[in-house]
Amino acid sequence: MDADADQVADTTPTDVASWRYLNLLPCSSELERSEPDKAVKLYKEAICGNPGSYKLWHAYLLFRTRQLEGKPLDDPLYETVNKCFDEALVFMHRMPRIWIEYCTLLDRQLFVTRTRRAFNKAIESLPVTQHTRIWPLYIEFVKRSYVPVETAVRVFKRYMQLKPEDAEEFIDYLHVKNRIDEAATLLCDIINRPHFQSKRNKTKYQLWEELCDMICEYADQIQSINAEAILRDGIARHSDQQGRLWNALARYYVHLGMFASARNIYDEAIHAVKTKKDFVEVWEAYTNFEEKYIERLLEQDDLTEEQMFDLEIRQASLEELITNNGLLLNRVALRQNPHNVREWQKRVQLCDQLPDAPTAKEETFIEAIKTIDPKQALGRYEDIWIDYATFQVESNDIERAREVFDKAVEAKFAKYDDLARVWCAYIELELRLVSGRAMKLAKRSTVTLKNLNLWSLYADLEENFGTFASAKAVYERILDLRIATPQLILNYADFLEERNYFEESFRAFERGVSIFKWPYSLPIWHTYLSKFFKRYGFKKLDRARDLLEHCLKDCPSAHSFEIYLLYAKLEEEEGLLSRAQDVYSRAVTKIEPKQRGDLFKIYIMSMMKLVDITEIRSIYEQAISTLDNKRARDFCLSYANLEEEQDEIDRARTIYSYCSQMCDPRVDKEFWTLWAEFEQRHGNLESIDDMLRIKRSVEAIQPHQMLPVNPSAA
Repeated sequence: MDADADQVADTTPTDVASWRYLNLLPCSSELERSEPDKAVKLYKEAICGNPGSYKLWHAYLLFRTRQLEGKPLDDPLYETVNKCFDEALVFMHRMPRIWIEYCTLLDRQLFVTRTRRAFNKAIESLPVTQHTRIWPLYIEFVKRSYVPVETAVRVFKRYMQLKPEDAEEFIDYLHVKNRIDEAATLLCDIINRPHFQSKRNKTKYQLWEELCDMICEYADQIQSINAEAILRDGIARHSDQQGRLWNALARYYVHLGMFASARNIYDEAIHAVKTKKDFVEVWEAYTNFEEKYIERLLEQDDLTEEQMFDLEIRQASLEELITNNGLLLNRVALRQNPHNVREWQKRVQLCDQLPDAPTAKEETFIEAIKTIDPKQALGRYEDIWIDYATFQVESNDIERAREVFDKAVEAKFAKYDDLARVWCAYIELELRLVSGRAMKLAKRSTVTLKNLNLWSLYADLEENFGTFASAKAVYERILDLRIATPQLILNYADFLEERNYFEESFRAFERGVSIFKWPYSLPIWHTYLSKFFKRYGFKKLDRARDLLEHCLKDCPSAHSFEIYLLYAKLEEEEGLLSRAQDVYSRAVTKIEPKQRGDLFKIYIMSMMKLVDITEIRSIYEQAISTLDNKRARDFCLSYANLEEEQDEIDRARTIYSYCSQMCDPRVDKEFWTLWAEFEQRHGNLESIDDMLRIKRSVEAIQPHQMLPVNPSAA
């Protein structure tokens, strides 16, 4: 039995027949088949005795409905059953199951009005909590083809009051029934609802797409909404889809046959979109529209004078649209960032393709200067001013170029260095013109600016066109401002030297090395030392010593090798031998380890002519104890050769023995060959056996255990 029976308790039966029927109810199916008339009589008797029993009514109605199986719709029995439902609903009007079965039966008989009225009575009779069981069937009924559209629309509108979230189903129905205006109005309404959630999981933008497509496709049927306002609102809301929405608005007017309005929309869109993607969409749609419009005109056999004029205009418009593609795209980039200097420069170049290029360039420069905010500029804002002045020079309007520069140097820049670049360009222009104004501009510009490039240009001007005193004053001022570079120090020193002010040149070097620390002072020191020794050689010994000591005071080890050699050479030729040895000894601890081998070679070669063999031996021992194994081995061999030349055979053999501790016979075969040749020249069987014994013992030692020992101990 239906669950609705639980909602209404049966009344106590008082009629004997109803009791009799209830007792026979388990066997009712057999009675209905064998004696249907008797079954009807019994049902009626039972219902008369207990008219409030849902079970009795439901069983009776099911029985009568089953009797209709296989019978045509015009059979009188249908109307009899309909009356049974009407009678039942007098008592069972709050039972949704009875209403559902009744409405289904009427729908099967294709009774539109009676079915609609039955559904309406069901909704009026049932509580609101039960309406959700009736409405799905009601909606399915009104969507049938034989139900008038007006009826269905009114029913749908009532349904929307209960289930507004099902608006998409109503929209689909209206669309199918060609009620486009109402469908668009409802779709617009749900888009504007702030909390509307699509049951089909569509986003607000997807709903916008549907609305746009509907407006464009059925433009002539849209009456109740302002299509242009809606599409423009979408353009404002969905900035990432502006190209598509602009095209939709233009297509709306195309479908209405309002081609002039469509063209105006395309023009507006071309100058409104802010991304390259949107521009390409609009531009392609615009050109395609113009091409099709021209094709339609050309397809006509006889064109009127007005149509011929229109054709010429449209062809010229299309040609201009294609020609100005680059300029239009550049304008899109400037709408994205109006402070993009590179795009403004690109726009100036694109103006070359225009008929009146000079005027267009002039206007572009003026617009750029007015638009760009120096603090937000992407690129060098000063380049716009410089390019503007250069353009005037190329146009042979020198006075106008000067006016541009005069305005530029008064303009506001984000940094003083940007203004300095403008001043430099202005001065260089006057230099090319040989006007005599360059020096005045340089003096004027350096009053407040501390830019090195500007001051360097000023110094060059003073060198070439000013006096010695004025040029020197500029260099000194640069040093006082502490904006000099090592290169400027070198330039200043060269300037003084060329005019034979050697001591002042050296003072410039001194000032430079006091300003710049290592390693930035390296080029200054190299030039300073070179110039000093070129002029004085080794004559001014004390001054040279002070200069070299000053240089070596904070000199990094990577740059000290050549300076120590120069210092040692100075002491060897003009100074004291002990001081030269002291310089070499200091150099060993100060220079890079990889340079020490070369230093010891030079040290030994220099001392060979100046000291006895005892001093040379101490240098060799210092080298061997200081250097790594590979370099120490080379010095050991050289040391042994020296002792052999001095006929100190035992000392040479001791050195070979010491060096053997660093030479793996499996790797350093050359050393062992040289030792063997030495023993063949000066040794005997006993010394050769000692060599071979040492060789075997060294072979037995792992390579990582082979460490040098103290040569003096050997």
